[in-house]
Amino acid sequence: MRNLFTSGRPFRLVPYFFLLSLLLMAGATVLMAGNLRHYSGEQLLKLEKSRAASLVQIFENSLWADFRPLLPLARDRARLKQVAGQPRLREAVIRLMRGTDVIRVKMYALNGITLFSTDPGQIGEDESDDDGFRSAAVGTPASELAHNHSIDAFERTLTDRDIISTYVPMHDPAGKIEGVLEIYLDATSFVVDSDRQLRWVTLAICALMAVLFLAQMLVVRLAGRIIDRQAAALSETNRELDNRVAARTWELANANANLEGEIQERRRAEERLDHLAHHDPLTGLPNRLLFQKRLSRALSVPDLPAYKLAMLFIDLDRFKDVNDTLGHYIGDQLLNAVAARLASSMRAEDMLARLGGDEFICVLENIANRDVAADVAGKLLALFQQPFCINGNDLYLSVSIGISFASHDGADVDTLLRHADIAM
Repeated sequence: MRNLFTSGRPFRLVPYFFLLSLLLMAGATVLMAGNLRHYSGEQLLKLEKSRAASLVQIFENSLWADFRPLLPLARDRARLKQVAGQPRLREAVIRLMRGTDVIRVKMYALNGITLFSTDPGQIGEDESDDDGFRSAAVGTPASELAHNHSIDAFERTLTDRDIISTYVPMHDPAGKIEGVLEIYLDATSFVVDSDRQLRWVTLAICALMAVLFLAQMLVVRLAGRIIDRQAAALSETNRELDNRVAARTWELANANANLEGEIQERRRAEERLDHLAHHDPLTGLPNRLLFQKRLSRALSVPDLPAYKLAMLFIDLDRFKDVNDTLGHYIGDQLLNAVAARLASSMRAEDMLARLGGDEFICVLENIANRDVAADVAGKLLALFQQPFCINGNDLYLSVSIGISFASHDGADVDTLLRHADIAM
């Protein structure tokens, strides 16, 4: 019997589980950390967008009257730089934004031309292809976070800063969009603090994953040991079962051999009994029982023609004198010799039988006519012209033969036998 646990290469549960769990937990940790970073950035932009909207409202309330005259100059860049570059405008914006995280302010016309910037060199630039500007120009504020290695603030240059730029639409008293204001906010401290918190959260997630991984490994190792023990027990059970099956198979094979021998012996015994039941024990010729069965079967053929089957009744003359004078032993030997001589003259399809004592019967089947039976009887009579040599003595015998024919003299065994006896 094949052992499922020992056939082929064994399945190594613990190493496979270790690699799979490690990969899954590492992937889960990276995914959660990425989602936290993304969520943190989104929240920061949302917060700063709200702050920028408040600052724009302050700008509109305080300075928009001073900056609205710049709108008609969007198509005259030379005049625009002359007017927008006045120090008083820049100083007014710096005073308004002092004490906040704002480090730069820019104002755009609806065609994308920079009408004002706290960096005078940017006045007149075309920003119409900027996605944030286009979004704010149609009424939707937009923000983006970027890391700058160097950026000019109001009064100084800042390095390695995380800057959030927010585009907010400017409205006239009727609520119509007149321009776009871009406010740059320094979010470095918030980003640094957020990164620090994110690192701690990531470390906490990694620690929890490690604890979970170790707990799973302990459970799997325990399960692996249990499976190994069960596999060993099953293997031992399979070996015992194989041994039992082999022993049982051997026993069955021997039993089958013995049974086959008994069957053969019984068959031979049955054949011997059948032979004894249907044959003469002295001469080995068919006895009266077999003779009657054979003749009855031959007579059962429908519409059997006359003279097609003949019965020869053979009787040894004065055989009793042989038994009385020479003894039954010589008589039995003489009967064997007579049976052998008669049988040698029979056809293969004919039957010679001994009825008992000195009486023999010969059944001739499929003969052409009654003369054939007479010829056979003459041949049998001729056999007795030669003496029988028994124990060195020549014994002469004569026989009497009577013939009866099926359908002519009778249609059953007893009738034919009686007519043949009468004819003898």
